[in-house]
Amino acid sequence: MAQDRPQLRAHAATVSGDGVPWLHTVTFRGVLGDGTPWFCADTRARTAEHLDVGLPHLALLVPFDATGQQFRLTGRGRVHAVFADPPWSTVRASAWATMPEAERAAFVMPAPGHPLVEVEPRVSPEEPPPTFAVVSLHVTEVDWFVDGPPARRASFRLVGATWLTQWLNP
Repeated sequence: MAQDRPQLRAHAATVSGDGVPWLHTVTFRGVLGDGTPWFCADTRARTAEHLDVGLPHLALLVPFDATGQQFRLTGRGRVHAVFADPPWSTVRASAWATMPEAERAAFVMPAPGHPLVEVEPRVSPEEPPPTFAVVSLHVTEVDWFVDGPPARRASFRLVGATWLTQWLNP
């Protein structure tokens, strides 16, 4: 994503091994040519931990305030870190190279949620550190909502290789 474009925020939800939901805001980074959405994550964060323990449930809520639309994408999430296979190894390297220094520095700080004993500027390495990953979402359901008037809502569900569409009461 170009640094001069506004960043699109999304809300990501996962579930821990003991069934506790975790919701936080991420910067939606892009969509691959095959339609797979992705964002960056710290491998020490709860999102990566939840997806790596065999609970790949991931939901992204992507709001577009200017148009009153929101998309809820659900499916299986996957963390692509140091030993990522193509195309994710390339996506990971490119994301790191184009990420602003201030954002990159977070990946060499203490783990997310840990206390900061002293706040000092950190210089990030040129190559992505092991803590840097991209998370992909294999979408199996999309819920599309448009705030009205009139409000509209539709569901798109992947069954086998076919997307089923159904209009819903908003």
